[in-house]
Amino acid sequence: MNRKNVIRTLTVIAVVLLLGWSFFYFSDDTRGFKPVDTSVAMSQINSGNVNSAQIDDREQQLRLELKNGNDATENSTKVITKYPTGYAVNVFDALTAKNVKTNTVVNQGSVLGSLLVYLLPLLLLVGLFVVFSRMQTGGRMGFGFG
Repeated sequence: MNRKNVIRTLTVIAVVLLLGWSFFYFSDDTRGFKPVDTSVAMSQINSGNVNSAQIDDREQQLRLELKNGNDATENSTKVITKYPTGYAVNVFDALTAKNVKTNTVVNQGSVLGSLLVYLLPLLLLVGLFVVFSRMQTGGRMGFGFG
């Protein structure tokens, strides 16, 4: 491999990695929320310091927009926390008891993402099979036919 091909390949790999990172970074809608413990979030709910809440059911996370930041939230008015399985009912009951405007979001997985999860390993195995078959026959003819 000459030097020009190596530089071109490394540049393409760097650009693809940078694009992938930027896609995941900018598509993250939890930026701006301060992560806190579940107990801190529940104490904010119980003290009536919550303007609005969003429950992300599939991710088991709770986003709170607070009336006032305090020491427990490091003066942040937007906090996010995770809650354990089966705790969503308790969270929802606590929010409705304090008359907090609540929104529940259930994210649906994409069909393309599901297909990739199942087809990518299969395609990798088929690719390995083709590579090993070509190595075995010397690479002159596909699968040694003819």
